[in-house]
Amino acid sequence: MTNKTEPSVTATHPWVAEGQRTVRFGLLANTIGGDWVRLREETQLIEELGYDSTWVFDHPVAFGASDCWVTLAVLASVTKKLRLGSSVSCIFYRHPAVLARMAADVDQISNGRLVLGVGIGDLPGEFEQLNLPYLPGTLGKQAFDVSGPPFSREAGHRPALSHPATVCPSSHRWRR
Repeated sequence: MTNKTEPSVTATHPWVAEGQRTVRFGLLANTIGGDWVRLREETQLIEELGYDSTWVFDHPVAFGASDCWVTLAVLASVTKKLRLGSSVSCIFYRHPAVLARMAADVDQISNGRLVLGVGIGDLPGEFEQLNLPYLPGTLGKQAFDVSGPPFSREAGHRPALSHPATVCPSSHRWRR
């Protein structure tokens, strides 16, 4: 009996494909201080000047910055073409379903312009303030292990590590 494996089918998003042929420029949004009027005006100017994207730090308690996902939703509502990105959302700061829901909502508000940046976090003090275990290096990177079965609603979340607070999906498959 032969073991047949189906070929992997991957589609390249048009924005990613276009980026392979050009240089793009984006700016980091200044979300410190909570001046929403200034932030909206600066972001609209960035778009008018022809920049490709703007990025928002996701540090829930560090630096006194506005919330990344609230900020991205606001910016999505006042721009038309600018790509909006999280730079980057730590997968341990929020339950994966909550992060996925926020990302899906911002993507919908922006008409598909969200760029979801995810990482494992690099500020031990922020983990401490959030009462989360800090998992440096290899331990944190294991959360991105995609060797298991894909995430599904039926299967729930597969623990990436043995600590109960570190639960994340094994892979992300976005469909429109």
